[in-house]
Amino acid sequence: MDTFNSQRKRAHRARQRRMARQRRRAIAEEHLSVLSRLNIPIFSEKIAERLSLVARDTWWHLTHNGRLLQVIGAIVVTIAVAFVVSYLFSGQIFPNVWSLGQHLGDMTIDEAESLLLSTWYNDIQISLIAEGVELTTVSPVELGLQLDARQTAEAARAAGLSGIPFGTTIEPIVTLDFAAAQGYLLGITESVYRPPFEAGFSWQGNQLVAVDGV
Repeated sequence: MDTFNSQRKRAHRARQRRMARQRRRAIAEEHLSVLSRLNIPIFSEKIAERLSLVARDTWWHLTHNGRLLQVIGAIVVTIAVAFVVSYLFSGQIFPNVWSLGQHLGDMTIDEAESLLLSTWYNDIQISLIAEGVELTTVSPVELGLQLDARQTAEAARAAGLSGIPFGTTIEPIVTLDFAAAQGYLLGITESVYRPPFEAGFSWQGNQLVAVDGV
């Protein structure tokens, strides 16, 4: 009889523990349901506030700890020196240096020279304008303009850090072959020449229109 009562008690306690676990699980699920309905920005505001406190605390330590400032300054100087030395020994042009509309930064002098020559011969066009009217477009070479790409690239290299942070532009070094320029301009004289005429009138449809003289 005692054995039977003991078994009943153990079964009763086991049932109570099982019911207690079920109640705890139900309560936990209810809490999760409530949390899922909460407005997320509340948590975001709390996180932002905590991050602000961390940032202010970090700034206070930075401004009141001389040793830490020295360490950070030494790290910054080391990185800057390493950056400059890497460009000096590699022979590359420093970043943010431009010429003829091309970015020459991170290039060697030879690479910059090739790019400038390609741009000069293939992309650059000059407009010939007379009395406000564009007569024609011509390449620089046809006008006798010769680019010294090597010197221009070396000038870009010599610009150093002047392009940081806002950029710097190197004017191309150009020479003029007067004979070639004169020959070209004389050659297009007939095609662009407009003989002078006096002002007058001209019929355009059913209207008489004044014509300016040249």
